[in-house]
Amino acid sequence: MRPKKPHWNRQRSIKSYGNLVEARAREKYNLDPYFAEIEPGVRADAITQDGRPVEIKATAKNRAGGRHPRFRMWEDQTEALVKNDGLYVFAVYTMRRDGVRIDRMRCVEAHVVHERVEYYAPTAPRWKPQADVRADRLV
Repeated sequence: MRPKKPHWNRQRSIKSYGNLVEARAREKYNLDPYFAEIEPGVRADAITQDGRPVEIKATAKNRAGGRHPRFRMWEDQTEALVKNDGLYVFAVYTMRRDGVRIDRMRCVEAHVVHERVEYYAPTAPRWKPQADVRADRLV
């Protein structure tokens, strides 16, 4: 018996799914795209109407391997968001042939995230301390 094919479009990259989620988050929270640095080497995905930087994190529920959905975060980015009164938007989604279905989405003050996350040794690609946080801890 042949293994069952996943129901999402394998031709579409994970980045393209992430871009769809980011667009939905910008729409839901009335955010403008923002790709400039908020501090040297640290960028944000969006900005609020009153100028607060926002980082949008997305994770798929139906990833290959069945691993729990997780958000990858870097300490320097969280610290920059905290210094600049920034926010995180966390989204858990399901990949589909026609795009994505947002299962849960939440906007959180960066300082709240900073208090809940423990970072570990620097790793690729940024070589800064990072954390892999289960989605159910933040959304």
